[in-house]
Amino acid sequence: MDREKNERGVEYMSTMKPIQATPELSGEDAEKLIRDVNRKPTKEALEWKKLLQRCLKELKE
Repeated sequence: MDREKNERGVEYMSTMKPIQATPELSGEDAEKLIRDVNRKPTKEALEWKKLLQRCLKELKE
């Protein structure tokens, strides 16, 4: 890639790499991704997270 300097002497790239397309998901990978996105934390996990947040907040004070 070519590098050029502007009037301040700062180098910048004159050409840019093309943006690559995102590959399509299908089959088992797509199903796993959808399951992970739609998954909700359990009540116990939420309570544990809140407890840890309170502890961290108290330690910071």
